Order: sequence, then structure tokens, then C-alpha cells
Amino acid sequence: MKKHFKIIALILAVSLFAIGCGNSDVASSQDTLQAEVTTASPAYIPEVTTPVIRPTEPSTPDYSDVDLSKVIAITFDDGPSTNTPSSTERILDTLEKYGVKATFFVQGVNLTYSEFKERNCALVKREAELGMEIGNHSYDHPNFDKMSASEIQKQLNDAADLIEEASGVRPQIVRTPYGAQKQSTLDAVDYPVILWNIDTLDWDTKNADKTYNEIMNNAKGGSIILMHDLYQATADAVEMAVPALLAKGYKLVTVSEMFEMYGQKLEPNHYYYKAEKQD
Repeated sequence: MKKHFKIIALILAVSLFAIGCGNSDVASSQDTLQAEVTTASPAYIPEVTTPVIRPTEPSTPDYSDVDLSKVIAITFDDGPSTNTPSSTERILDTLEKYGVKATFFVQGVNLTYSEFKERNCALVKREAELGMEIGNHSYDHPNFDKMSASEIQKQLNDAADLIEEASGVRPQIVRTPYGAQKQSTLDAVDYPVILWNIDTLDWDTKNADKTYNEIMNNAKGGSIILMHDLYQATADAVEMAVPALLAKGYKLVTVSEMFEMYGQKLEPNHYYYKAEKQD
């Protein structure tokens, strides 16, 4: 009997020892895990910042260092030309070669003639791409002083539609055919009307030397020079005059650029013959 009790006691002792060892292992594992959790470096979470994007205001060109006495605007009427080779194209070649600007007052009908339509539409597009200014010179050059307001507006709208279709740019300035300037005409044109103060008379002489001399003898700051891109003689004169003007220090710009440099705002229903310095 005593022997049985000893055996049972021995079994209990062994069991209790085993349980104690097991608890020790579990406790040890828990202690190790806790230590690992406690001592592990926290995961790196990068700081995310959303940049503040502020709208940029359009920059205003600084013309403070421009010598206004040397700024002029050359303008061409009635084109694109319907001659071959194209005098308009030759003029654009010269302007591009010297990196200067001019203003072309386009006649809408010249973008419709089947023989020249593709070429002339491409020329107007090229004018826009080169940074030339494109003005409206009516659809087919009637005298606005002899027309009603509705007739004038139709002439301008028809031309503007054709110019915009060809170039992607709708004209924002007008030159009235023949320089028409009655008050009734002015009232009917809801754009600035750009005339001129130097007429080269290239349309009359068709002489390159005379046209060149008119430019060189009369050019001065604020001038608007009138020529026509319909004549080969005019293209010849431009080839001579542009480098000569640059050599004298002149800056050749578009009409709108020149008035901006002079601090003058172009207003609709107003005539402009030249740019004048504002006080």
C-alpha cells in the first residue's frame, strides 16, 4: 500500500515539475516577444506635404528701357497677293530672316479664289505663326464711307470669319479701305481703326527705290508706315529697308505692340494715325 502511495506521489511530483517547466517556457516566450515589441524601431512614415499651387499672374512686358524714338510699325494692305511668285511670301521671308514683326491687313476675298486659296490661307497662317499681327481690311475693299452700318459690319464679319478659319486668329484691329474715316464709318466699326502717317505710295509708283526712300527719309518713333504686299517692287523695297532700318537702331514691331510700348490703349470706334508718348 505504501508502495502505491510512493508511486502516485512520484507521478504527481513529475507532473508538477513538467507543468512548472512548461509555464516557465511560455512565460519566457512572452517575455521575449514583449521585449521585441518594446525594443523594435517604429516604422518610418514619411511626412507628406501637399504643395500649395498659386495661380501665376500674367507678366506685363517691361518696356521701360525701350527707346521709343526708334520704334516703328510697318503695315501691309490688301494681301495676301495673287501674283506668282507671291510678293506676300517674299515679304514674310525677309521679316523672318531678320526676326522682325509687321502688321498685315488682310482682304478676305483673297482667301477664296480657287487658284490661290490654298496658298494664301497657308500664308495667313504663317503670318500668325511668325507673330505678325493680322488686321481686317474688309471682304472685298469697298468704300465704307458710302455704306450703311450693317453693310460695313457684314464686310468685316465675312473677312474675319475667313481669316480666323485660315489662321486660327480673329482680327482685333481694322483698316478701312481707302482710309475711309467719316464719323458714320467710325461708329459702325467696333474695333480700333488703324490708319497711317507715312504713305509710301508703293501702289502708285511700283518702284522699289522710291518706296525705300520714302521709308528711310520719313521713319521716326511712333510711325505707322503704309505699304501693300501685292507688288514685287514692294517686296524688293522691304528687302532693302528692313536691314537698313535695323542698322539705324530701329525696332520693327506690330501696331498693337507699338501702342502698348507707348502706353496707349487702343479703343474701338477710334482712329489712330501714329503712336504718341503718354505723360
